[in-house]
Amino acid sequence: MLIGANYPKIELDVFGLTILEPMAIVTNFIMAGCSWWIFNQLRKNQTPSLFEYRWKLFFLFYGIAGFTSAFSHGLFLYWGWPSKIPAWGFGVIAVFIVEQAMITQFQPSAKKQFLIGFSLVKALAVLALAFSLLNFLPVAINSIVGLIFFLAIPSAYYQKHKNAGFAWFWKGIVFLLPSAIFFLGKINPHLWLNKDDISHLLMAGSLFFFYKGVVAVRENQ
Repeated sequence: MLIGANYPKIELDVFGLTILEPMAIVTNFIMAGCSWWIFNQLRKNQTPSLFEYRWKLFFLFYGIAGFTSAFSHGLFLYWGWPSKIPAWGFGVIAVFIVEQAMITQFQPSAKKQFLIGFSLVKALAVLALAFSLLNFLPVAINSIVGLIFFLAIPSAYYQKHKNAGFAWFWKGIVFLLPSAIFFLGKINPHLWLNKDDISHLLMAGSLFFFYKGVVAVRENQ
């Protein structure tokens, strides 16, 4: 185990190509696979609410983010930082869609209109910062803000006052919280299972909490 520092990136030679971070490729593919499986499950409902429809889009775009992220890790030596742009972009879009999904539960008001606009402006600002600086930090902060203030806190409130199915959403965030500890604390259990790999696996697991939440909200309406 390595704490407070990162292991050197694993390099594998495959058919003359130098592939970096093979476990990041695997765990990103796991995230993408879980997302797309859930997306296909939700497609079976032919009459989704706007709330469920937006969550379905979230799983689609989150899967694309994970898929493109696998290549940006593995082929970084050849594509460099610009290869991160698709994954970051789709990730920001996915968070934006979650925010918009949760906003559908607000009663029509000036506050609701403000939140719709704030969510959009925030997403555009994060994309501009991340792409101009080629830095993941704005994307990470955006995800934290979106998942806590637009998903976790409202879902805890709606569980008590609207629909018990919303409990699955804040439970998914609680399940995901250790990933922040591993990432920010640079806690790397093993060379072949570092902080990024742990985060990816926890993210994949949290998707099933969100899926259960979407289905539970539908069934309890």
